[in-house]
Amino acid sequence: MGNLNVAVLGPAGYAKDLGKKGTESDITFYNLKKGEDTVTIIEPTRYP
Repeated sequence: MGNLNVAVLGPAGYAKDLGKKGTESDITFYNLKKGEDTVTIIEPTRYP
């Protein structure tokens, strides 16, 4: 089982079509599972 973490730097909400939305605070996590492998997509949301 593999895991890959990917940072997305682009327009706000760009990663929402790539995976299921998870935790949201200063950064938003999106999760994608393909078979035994998972991808965590990290997108900056805001700066306090």
